[in-house]
Amino acid sequence: NKNQALLRAKMGAFHLNSAKVHFNDKSVNGASELVLDKIDAVVTDIDSKRDSLIKYDIAMRVNNGGKIKSNGNIKRSPIEQNGKIELQRVALKEITPYLQKNTFLKISEGFLSLKSDVSFRESQEKPYIRANGNMKVEDFFLQDSRDNSIITSFVKTDVKSFQFNNTSNYLEIDEVTLDSFYLDAMIDENKTINLAKLMKDQNSTKKEQTN
Repeated sequence: NKNQALLRAKMGAFHLNSAKVHFNDKSVNGASELVLDKIDAVVTDIDSKRDSLIKYDIAMRVNNGGKIKSNGNIKRSPIEQNGKIELQRVALKEITPYLQKNTFLKISEGFLSLKSDVSFRESQEKPYIRANGNMKVEDFFLQDSRDNSIITSFVKTDVKSFQFNNTSNYLEIDEVTLDSFYLDAMIDENKTINLAKLMKDQNSTKKEQTN
């Protein structure tokens, strides 16, 4: 019967304790692995009603070192999320396989920390994304994978405050401090900067991917 009310489902709370998830992306050379463990999650006020707000609180460990925490609420339809996210010393070296798709770069060390308020809202034209917080990268070393020479390094880059809004292509950074920065950049007799030679030949890259 079309006039019959749809079934409504509600659940007070859902708990997940000490879970573990292992991702292995073999689409890139060298395969990228991501292990999330010690996953604790609490989801409350679960309701199938379209405009209901579901609350969440999640914490996990990343690759046996870094930590991610997030809490907030989500509206089911249209999808809308408001909350906070915190990253504590998440290792960046796992990005290396993706960098090496088109470059000879590798991140041998580096840790990302971030605290931010985040909002997401579904839209037919363009999703709305907003972030407002601070971040830092510590103990960072970027190398040439062919000879392990250091391209750039620093002890810490600290972004004191940032605001981002994708709908207006807006990014504001209040203050950045850079500690013990090093960059190996040279221009040869042909006026070619050495950093340009870190890019892989696209034709060679396509052949490697085909093979």
